[in-house]
Amino acid sequence: MKKILKLQTCTMDEISRLFGRQEENIHLLEEAMQCELIVRGDEIVLDDTEEKINK
Repeated sequence: MKKILKLQTCTMDEISRLFGRQEENIHLLEEAMQCELIVRGDEIVLDDTEEKINK
């Protein structure tokens, strides 16, 4: 199951800082959430089982 989160109120600079250098913060979030996060512009796609995504 995939769930898309839109970062509508953030500027690209804020999004870049949120994700960190070479998306290091995304990797930390993936480990903490135990699911795959895919970043596409102002969207974060969570890709895993429905049970994990809805936690």
